[in-house]
Amino acid sequence: MIFDLKGAWRLDTPKQTLVLAQLGTALPQVVYWGGALPHGEDLATVAKAQVMDVTGGMVDANSPVTILPLRKDTYPGHTGLIAYTGDGQPIVPDFAHISVEQDEDGLMIEARDAAHGLIYCASFKAWDQGLISCDATLDSAMPIRFDWLSAPVLPGSAQASTITEYTGRWCGEFIANDVPWQAGQRRRDNPTGRTDHAHFPALILKTHGCSNTRGEAWSLHYGNASGHTHIAEQFPDGRRQIQFGKAQGSQLETGSHFSTGLLYLGYSDQGLNGIAVQNQRFVRDE
Repeated sequence: MIFDLKGAWRLDTPKQTLVLAQLGTALPQVVYWGGALPHGEDLATVAKAQVMDVTGGMVDANSPVTILPLRKDTYPGHTGLIAYTGDGQPIVPDFAHISVEQDEDGLMIEARDAAHGLIYCASFKAWDQGLISCDATLDSAMPIRFDWLSAPVLPGSAQASTITEYTGRWCGEFIANDVPWQAGQRRRDNPTGRTDHAHFPALILKTHGCSNTRGEAWSLHYGNASGHTHIAEQFPDGRRQIQFGKAQGSQLETGSHFSTGLLYLGYSDQGLNGIAVQNQRFVRDE
């Protein structure tokens, strides 16, 4: 396969590193999310390591799990954007003009689709307390009907064996529900318009044997008080994606500006307590 790297960028906190790379003309994708990498790490090698070869039985290369997977890429899973024209025709965008700007602690990605008059922006920020936040916006030159916009899509680690969700009720909050990764989608919808005990907007991905004090864990917390949808999906080829956004189908009116809430990312190699420390410090400080 041709490895066409347009650029690679990293965000660092004391405990974790997030690496994004743009391959070919596609939107950037997260090629690494885990423990802090050495400052001199070769990001091109990191990006190349996650590219899957075309093997026997495949008719084409795999569509990448970008920060906004699109239908035009024959994506095998749930796309990151679902929108329609005012008269109900599906919009299949092609974000051909992509620019990336990075400063000391943040990253901004902008992509334009001139044919449909769309501008997509994704932003990432590293926080001193250990978390990384990200969100996305979509602007349209003409009013459109909007069904779904995911916050920047994250890959699910191949090392994680379990997805932990949280549910509950009054006087029975934060009941952990462990679900094994398996082919297909694991989806939760909260159409109530508010966060509640039954639909806590967070996931933790855990390696086998992860406990409060040992093992690796990745956390995703959607910081938005309204309803939400989250999707954890495993493809037949073994790759995984995680999407968070406002409750799918909740936008009933046409509009020209749409945004997601902030998605907060954490990583710990010291079990769930390490995740808790990062989130508690962030809430107390910010």
